[in-house]
Amino acid sequence: MILQTGQRTDIPAFYGQWLINRIHEGFVDVRNPYNPLQVTRYTINHEVVDGIAFCTKNPLPFIPLLNEIKDYRQYWHMTITPYGRDIEPYVPQYEAVIEGFKHISNNLNPQSMVWRYDPIILTYERAWNVTLKAPKRTPARPECNCYLHGDIGAYDSCSHFCRYCYANTNQAAVRQNRMEHDPNSSLLIGTLSKTAIIKESTEKSWIVYETFTQESLF
Repeated sequence: MILQTGQRTDIPAFYGQWLINRIHEGFVDVRNPYNPLQVTRYTINHEVVDGIAFCTKNPLPFIPLLNEIKDYRQYWHMTITPYGRDIEPYVPQYEAVIEGFKHISNNLNPQSMVWRYDPIILTYERAWNVTLKAPKRTPARPECNCYLHGDIGAYDSCSHFCRYCYANTNQAAVRQNRMEHDPNSSLLIGTLSKTAIIKESTEKSWIVYETFTQESLF
């Protein structure tokens, strides 16, 4: 499976050490946003996780932790925009984000880095030089590949507070959730309750063919 870290929040910007802790522990718990007592447990190891997908506006806090995931395939979807504080109040200046983009791209193949201004589509197969056989599922939108992911984020947890964000309902909820974050918890926000119903994920690796041909944009 593809371990998705960025459809509900920005883990590299705010919760990097938590992610590294979960990788070391070998699993991560994710609450159902519509039923908080229902928890899905995803296994994290090389036999199950084909790669880790990141969606971020600020990779800088995560750069010191990159060595911890160097053995995993990575796909970075990085938003770099020149908008002002009225639109993206707490996103770093784009010049700093560009430096972060360049730093990470020095260690990955060009197809593993996507600059997002308006969406630029690159497939995981092209990025990683593999063929994936994914289960048949219904995506959220016909043009979307989100059904490939196991998303480990949580809504109302991103402190960029971008005006157009669909993943936050209000700033008070985000601030409350940030206070409940524990880097050592298996959940991104809060801790497991005794009444939680844990469902073990049955995700498996989808790679059926792999090549080692290095593509280049240059």
